[in-house]
Amino acid sequence: VKPADHIMLTAKINKSYYHSTSNVPLAAVTVKDMLDSVVEKIPDKEAYVFPVEKIRLTFAELQRQVNALATGFINMGLKRGDTLGILSSRATEYVLVQLAAAQIGVILARFHIGLPHSMLENVILKSECVALVVGDNHDDVYNQLMKIIPDLKTTDSGLLPMTGKSKLQFIITKVAASGGRWKSIDDIMNKSNMDPEKDKKLLEETSKMVEFGDLYTIFYTSGSTGPLKGTLHSNEALQNIYMMCGDRYGWTKDDILLSACPSLSHVAADVAHTTPLVLGLTSVILSPGANIQDNVSVIHDERCSLLFATYPGLYNMLYSGNVEQYNCNSVRHILTGASIIPADFIQKISTIFQAKVLNTYASSEALAVSGIDPTDDGKGSFDNVGRPFSHTEVKIVDTNGKIVPINTLGDLFIRSNYVFRSYIHDEDKTKKVKSVNGWYKSGDIAKINSNGYITVVGRNQDIIMKGAQTMYYASLVESILSHPNVKAAYIVPVPDKELQEDFCACVSLNGNTVLSGDELRDFYVANIAMKDYIPKYVMVFNDFPKNATGKIDQIALSQEVFISLGLDTDWLVHGRKA
Repeated sequence: VKPADHIMLTAKINKSYYHSTSNVPLAAVTVKDMLDSVVEKIPDKEAYVFPVEKIRLTFAELQRQVNALATGFINMGLKRGDTLGILSSRATEYVLVQLAAAQIGVILARFHIGLPHSMLENVILKSECVALVVGDNHDDVYNQLMKIIPDLKTTDSGLLPMTGKSKLQFIITKVAASGGRWKSIDDIMNKSNMDPEKDKKLLEETSKMVEFGDLYTIFYTSGSTGPLKGTLHSNEALQNIYMMCGDRYGWTKDDILLSACPSLSHVAADVAHTTPLVLGLTSVILSPGANIQDNVSVIHDERCSLLFATYPGLYNMLYSGNVEQYNCNSVRHILTGASIIPADFIQKISTIFQAKVLNTYASSEALAVSGIDPTDDGKGSFDNVGRPFSHTEVKIVDTNGKIVPINTLGDLFIRSNYVFRSYIHDEDKTKKVKSVNGWYKSGDIAKINSNGYITVVGRNQDIIMKGAQTMYYASLVESILSHPNVKAAYIVPVPDKELQEDFCACVSLNGNTVLSGDELRDFYVANIAMKDYIPKYVMVFNDFPKNATGKIDQIALSQEVFISLGLDTDWLVHGRKA
């Protein structure tokens, strides 16, 4: 080693920049390449188990059904570069549509069920959908579409007339509300089996044109803090990030992953959709709406080794899932993220399942960014979101864009092959968050230590200016969760004549606990040592307002708080900016 190289290799990191390298190279393969490869190696191994639908698919059977559906899509007229939308909570249907579209280079736009009419119409138009899949258990969604697309009521030809606003031509569904006027997924698959040799050749010719860098999917942001944005991702982005997740967490083809995600359309759900093809493991996917006890019984029945669930899902498993009645000792890793989780709850869930809880940081724009290492030697703790995944760079910068010293709060920037290409049809918003050299401005305030561990304290707009003190939502929530009967907490800023801003703590309580907001505030006054962390108001909620993805709707929550407290709602829009 040359002296200069030696100095470079041993230099102490003193700036908030970290580049996570890896011995695992990035792959340059398509979905079809991966499916063909895994079928060749382990054709009879189960790829997916769908407990609600009572369906089990081996890799070989998966390939047969995906090929049949992909061929059917071609025969319908779908081609590389077209966009296919999906509104479904049927896991079997979702996975088949996703993989079949990818086989032929069709981009899958994933829409959240439960969007208001205007928002749903906007995302369908913005995505330029040529066809739209409506889940076979969603008559309500179809009825909603009839209000958005009047031609649905009268068209019997199986083809919608294109207008200047819309490219939509096909609805794919078998909901009763459609009166059988549209082809279903089953219809499309069965038709492709009429001339097997011709169809095989057609699929081969079409799939040869698909490249690993082609656009693959559109994830829509949750809309919890503003308008929905569609993020465009490529084939290579999703395949490679799950390969790096598997490398970080030590997943193998012998693992069985249970996904209990509240929405199949959310970016977090895709880990269970794609990892079987990438790693050869088995995914057990519970369709949203499954009974919470099903989550626990499925762990027992399928001997799941990996569990993916959000905090509300884990909470319900722990307190409503009758865990003690089942043998869950097969679980070794519990993957979670997207919200602040009380330390005592982590201890409980870890003890009950005898598994390590791995906090992960991800977004619709950047996919998975960082995660706790299962072999953590104590350098990290659960107040952070681990180190960046392989082939990922992160930096923390100040308001002038300069990298700050380690352990200093600033704006978190991310650069990797997994970052989204752009917001669909929104160049201005893309330019605001993504630089010409590939850095994505996450909008989160964070810090990083010398070992590369990231601590995220909140969004850059998630702060309270209480007098001269800058208060981050994450720190405030942590204090509010100190009450033993508080299950979840959210922060809403409120005006204050003396301090300019203060905050209301919005909480939900454990089980049958009955406490008033005043009683809770008295507890915080008596037990929180730092005066600034004591809320001006405390409000108790049975249910928080949620958006279509199951996330807390911060805008609706703020409106509800202001109306209940008799505060001027104009302050939310104008007062905070003044």
